[in-house]
Amino acid sequence: MQVIVNLLENAIKYSPQDSLIEVTASLDDFKARLQILDFGVGIPSDDLSRVFDKFYRVQRPESVSGTGLGLSISKGIVEAHGGDIRARNREGGGTILEVELPLNL
Repeated sequence: MQVIVNLLENAIKYSPQDSLIEVTASLDDFKARLQILDFGVGIPSDDLSRVFDKFYRVQRPESVSGTGLGLSISKGIVEAHGGDIRARNREGGGTILEVELPLNL
């Protein structure tokens, strides 16, 4: 639950006020996948590998509050459950945050 809250808060924080946030979920035989897709400004390519680091925040001219811990905490929770979390830019603008968790059946 905390991971979903953190990812949604991040998407809302970095997206225009009335833009859509998409949430998708899927299952296959081995894993569950959750994606949060926004239509915000995206993440500069040089920052993509660092957005999950503790206290790291993408520098933006507009003032966006936060501690830089939400994505780091999410990464820790996901990895503690044997999963993976990634960020990438969407074509046309915005960000995709994707979580994959193993299904231990």
